[in-house]
Amino acid sequence: MNLSNVKTSQLPIKLAITDAGNSDYGLGMLYPLIKVLKRNFDIKLTKLEDADVLFYGDFGVRHHDFKGTKVFFTGENHQTYWNACDYAFTHELEDSERHMRMPYYAHVLLNDPASLSLLQSRPMITHEDLEKHPRKFCNFVYRNHVGSVRNRFFEKLSKYKSIDSAGPFLNNMNGYMVPKGFKNNRIFASQYKFTISFENDSHLGYTTEKITHPLLGRSVPIYWGNKNVVEDFNSKSFINYFDFDSEDDLIDFIIQVDQDDDLLLQYLNAPCFESRLSPYLDEQRYMKRFEKIFQQRTIRRTGTQQFLFKLGRYVGRPAFDRYRAYRRIKRDRVK
Repeated sequence: MNLSNVKTSQLPIKLAITDAGNSDYGLGMLYPLIKVLKRNFDIKLTKLEDADVLFYGDFGVRHHDFKGTKVFFTGENHQTYWNACDYAFTHELEDSERHMRMPYYAHVLLNDPASLSLLQSRPMITHEDLEKHPRKFCNFVYRNHVGSVRNRFFEKLSKYKSIDSAGPFLNNMNGYMVPKGFKNNRIFASQYKFTISFENDSHLGYTTEKITHPLLGRSVPIYWGNKNVVEDFNSKSFINYFDFDSEDDLIDFIIQVDQDDDLLLQYLNAPCFESRLSPYLDEQRYMKRFEKIFQQRTIRRTGTQQFLFKLGRYVGRPAFDRYRAYRRIKRDRVK
């Protein structure tokens, strides 16, 4: 895909970003995606009132009065409200004319070709490597208490061996916290045999970047979240919570792997993908859809007022409060 594929009359594409979080120059969770789009299109970031197309997330309601084409994104397990947007890119499995599955790990990895290449061809780890660089047991890095399943699992697995918790939540490392950033999480995970990689919630298709940190750091992810995660990553490269009848059975197996380097190496050296590359990491798949959106700029939504009135009082609150807001108004979703 290159600029020749985009109609000259539509260049540059005047794009506004809002409600995506305040980090990364105000682009928030859309920062990685915007960098990818700029490789393929002539993007001109502009103010809301000057834009033809708006990309927005679930961190507010500033998208409320925008009259042009609106595209919704989320990295959380939030529903798409079709009366508020024209198109959406989320974790949901079903693709349609208005929706395309783009799990959040795709945002991150498509903007990081070096990491994507490493996932495709990881160097082998040997018994000698394990002896030369002994690994600690397990790590846990989370910034909030959202996720009762992972919090309970942390406590249960900790009864076997101490788990290093290096995030603000449940920190047990004398205040040390892994600095924010994809690379920092990967480097920290590389010191451990296992990484607890639990999502905030369990929903089909909802796979974030959490599983990629240990895969890149050559730590074995212990994963919970998307029951269909094997559609994203090779089942032999991580320990899947859903493969076990109970948490006790899962913990027994983790203990077995911890005590058997041959079994550990099977996980550490397994390919990350069943085929050479996951279809959800195919950049051209997404660029073709964005090209269509930028060319057509179709308005498909029917209105936003009722939805925004109900959600508005949650704007500015922590993520888990916004998440509850979405849950409470779920019955009003327009499919």
